[in-house]
Amino acid sequence: MFTIDYEAWRTRRGFHNIPLLDQKNVLSFEEHLKVVPTEVEVVRHECEVEKNELKRRIRELETQSRDLYLDVVYYKKQLRNVEKERDQLAEDFMDLQASH
Repeated sequence: MFTIDYEAWRTRRGFHNIPLLDQKNVLSFEEHLKVVPTEVEVVRHECEVEKNELKRRIRELETQSRDLYLDVVYYKKQLRNVEKERDQLAEDFMDLQASH
């Protein structure tokens, strides 16, 4: 029950301002029903990723620490050998001075 003027206006106005359905971005029914993760699940996932990264970094640091410890042990042994050699040379030098 529209007036004749309204019906005429309605047929003339066209549908310029109504967006058409974009067929490229149409989602299937299953995609519409896809479960979106909650904020808690997202945060939990981010924490798991960060935890795994921290575990990896800890393993790297433990390996570096072990390598540095082995270096310290090696250089201490080298130092003891050099000190022994120095003491032996000093003793030999003192013996040479005493004999001349």
